[in-house]
Parts: sequence; C-alpha cells; structure tokens
Amino acid sequence: MIEVVFEDKTKIILRSEARELYYVNKRGQWETYTLSEALISQNTDMVKRFKYAKEVLTGLLSTAHSGSSTSRKIGENNKEKNVLTARNNYKETI
Repeated sequence: MIEVVFEDKTKIILRSEARELYYVNKRGQWETYTLSEALISQNTDMVKRFKYAKEVLTGLLSTAHSGSSTSRKIGENNKEKNVLTARNNYKETI
C-alpha cells in the first residue's frame, strides 16, 4: 500500500494487490475507485492528484533503480507502508 498525503490533508491511497485507489478529500470524505475508474473519473481534483502521485512514484522508482530512494518505510500494524508527502511543488503542477 502506498499513501500520498498532500499538504491540505487530502490523500491518495493505492493498493496494488486490490488494484484500488482510495481518495480522501479536504472534508475527510473517502471515495473508492478501481485504478481504471480513477483515470476517467469526473472528480477532477482526485484525477489531478492521482496523476501527480503517479509521476512522483515513477520518479522514485527510477531513482531506486539507480541505487537510491527518498521514500521511507514505516511499520504499521506489523505491515510496512510507504509514505510519501507531497510538497508545495504539487500546487505548481496544476
């Protein structure tokens, strides 16, 4: 599971084994999408954030392949979860 937390407290949570995306909006409301549904959703804010998260994760993976990674692992309920905090540069991309 990968969780991307944006500065305004919105979240994108990706579960690769279930091929699902969970979106938590600014009001704390949860929405669930399959990955294919997420890309064509009418929720433009979620789609922008999903695409941004995808770009950041792709960058992290390419960095990891070259020998270093900027993600950090945190143990939670005996499971490891990658946590990524999206900084101000998200605002510059939309």
